Amino acid sequence: MEQNGRILVGGSEDEVDYPPNDYIYLCRDVGFVVFGVVTLLLDWGLDMATAYNHWHHEDLAWFILTVVFMSVSSLVMMGVSLYWYIKDTANEAVLGEAAPRVSRCKWVVRLTLLLCQLGPLQRYYDTLRYGWKSRKYWKRGDTQKQRQYYTWMLYEDGDSVFLRMFECFMESAPQLVLQLYILTQISEAEDPSKYGKIWRYTISFGSVTSLVSLAWGVMAFARGTRFTALEKDNISLLGSFVIFLWHLFCLGARVSALVVFASVFRLMVVWVCLGHWLLMVVCLLGRRSFRASGASLLCEVVYCLLFGAIYVFVFLNDKDEPTRWKYTAYYTVWEMENLALVVLFLLYGDPAVLYYIPGSKANATEMSTEATRTIVCAPIFTLTDSRNFLFPAVIFHAMTFGLGLAMMGIYYSLLHPSRCPPPSLPLPRHHQGGTTPPPPHPDTNPLNALQTEL
Repeated sequence: MEQNGRILVGGSEDEVDYPPNDYIYLCRDVGFVVFGVVTLLLDWGLDMATAYNHWHHEDLAWFILTVVFMSVSSLVMMGVSLYWYIKDTANEAVLGEAAPRVSRCKWVVRLTLLLCQLGPLQRYYDTLRYGWKSRKYWKRGDTQKQRQYYTWMLYEDGDSVFLRMFECFMESAPQLVLQLYILTQISEAEDPSKYGKIWRYTISFGSVTSLVSLAWGVMAFARGTRFTALEKDNISLLGSFVIFLWHLFCLGARVSALVVFASVFRLMVVWVCLGHWLLMVVCLLGRRSFRASGASLLCEVVYCLLFGAIYVFVFLNDKDEPTRWKYTAYYTVWEMENLALVVLFLLYGDPAVLYYIPGSKANATEMSTEATRTIVCAPIFTLTDSRNFLFPAVIFHAMTFGLGLAMMGIYYSLLHPSRCPPPSLPLPRHHQGGTTPPPPHPDTNPLNALQTEL
């Protein structure tokens, strides 16, 4: 469905007759933005610390891969963000006074932050600034100004969450698989002076942060696009949390399957991801999923390529239509791939390799006899038989996938806005008259138009 020049793709069918939050910018909205900034900075900081670790220990191949994942995604997002800023400048001439004014000084700040690869922070700042101004005018009773700044906040927030989500899947997702793969290749018995606790904790904590960033990026994107679609009801706080858990568990299942497969077959995991990406791109092209954008065929292909990369890890609805059968088809193919990866790992994995818990004191104690081999895996597991130590990875995958499906079921059956809409906030007395909302922000940017909702 197309609205105000943007593509809203999603599967919900609920309709409401009031705008989101009655154009009131809430403190919890600030919390979502602040948490997004925190995860972004943590992700960047830990990635840089991980890259330094690899360089310091002369692991040049891992250092180069880590830096490539960081720099490529950052440069792409910098270019896209700059392109959108230029398009917004063109919109100023169309809207006149209805458009936010950008001074030369602010342009200098924008370009400086973009060159320093800190562009997302500028967009987060603008989101907060417009939101707080909207709240200020709401308290003063100036409904026209309140709605005007709220509208600007909506589209700035839409830009920021869109960029953040694609940055996550271009950088955090491959980074997560890479760093976990590296952990599986190093045992504590291998040069403890080189691969000590600090090295392990840095990579482990960075991997956790990347996983959280991925799940948060999808949730924030779903929540943000609900805000932008003024005819759609918002997602509640509890619903947002369940969406976060849903994708956190499903991403954990997907990443665990890819990592255990890569630990045995190494670069073959790249071909697995490319095959899934190609299959998704063909499906999207065959469905003409983004034809409603009115963009050229080339832009449609670009949309499909971008979403195909996301579909390697998660599913986002591509059209405003019921999602049940699409989710069923996607997760069936997705989990069949995961099971195949795990089974191949079980069949061809080296029984002498032990997947340990980083930082534990009893990671690899092997006692062999003619009949059995007992392996002690951290202080938690005492397993008998040469292949039983592989079960924790299989159990983890099964549990996280099951929990992910359970969270998805809870969201759609109990917490979807069509079933559990958040309450409409009462306006103060001096707001009762109401005014006509400001004209919508005409977004001529086709990439910025590509949005999805849950």
